[in-house]
Amino acid sequence: MQTKVKAEFNLSNDYLNIPKITELMGISPTVSYIKGEPIENRKSLKWKETLWAIETEYEETWDINTALEKVVCVLRNKVDTLVKIKEMYNADISFVAVANIVDGDTPAMSLSSEMVSFIASLGARVDFCIYVY
Repeated sequence: MQTKVKAEFNLSNDYLNIPKITELMGISPTVSYIKGEPIENRKSLKWKETLWAIETEYEETWDINTALEKVVCVLRNKVDTLVKIKEMYNADISFVAVANIVDGDTPAMSLSSEMVSFIASLGARVDFCIYVY
């Protein structure tokens, strides 16, 4: 097993109109769910928020920017639309870098200035999820 990284872009809040957001964005989410729906494979638990998300697959890389750039590439020309959606639904916007670290092989955990500028233009936050195996 090798160290792998994936990236996520999340729009979340108690209420989001998933079909409307999909229409406005012109792209389908890779993941979406609605607050109160049962969590798949955990039927006794329910989602605590509504989510519209784009996620990459896990890939072997030494830099989280590689994975995040794949998500940003899809969103780069949609800043105005995302700001509008954020205002319409009082949505929280976040980018998440997930690293599955194997045998101490840690990827670079820095963000390029271009990445920081893009994230800031959306008023978004960045989360890091690190899992060590």
